[in-house]
Amino acid sequence: MKLVIRRMKPEDAADIQALNTQLGYSYPADKIAARINFLLYSSSDVMLAAEADGTVIAYAHATRYETLYADKMANILAFVIKEGIEESEAISQQLYDEFEKQIRSFGFMGMRMIADTSRIITREFFVKNGFDSKRDLKHFIKWF
Repeated sequence: MKLVIRRMKPEDAADIQALNTQLGYSYPADKIAARINFLLYSSSDVMLAAEADGTVIAYAHATRYETLYADKMANILAFVIKEGIEESEAISQQLYDEFEKQIRSFGFMGMRMIADTSRIITREFFVKNGFDSKRDLKHFIKWF
């Protein structure tokens, strides 16, 4: 399998939608395409896609995380690989390595990620890549 890691583009929306479904999010592909287009040109978000044979099989997305208690960080919003993919660990590592390289190029001083406690493989992967796990958190959300 030839893997290409590249900047995400609006045409990836259908594949991104399928990957988001794995994470428990249902959001229309047309809205995903619009969000990709907006974020690519209006923010310092890092959005990478891992493509194999014309299909996005993994993606990573981080945005600026600014607080009054830490230096500028990147907040990893999503890091997902298609379920059942062979060589998933190697693909994840390739995507992660390029992702961190891009994040560093934006001048971020670190990265943070909140992952569901049920995503054991994800947690192990990030610990292997130098992340510390500080605490378990609840996820609160309110829609307007």
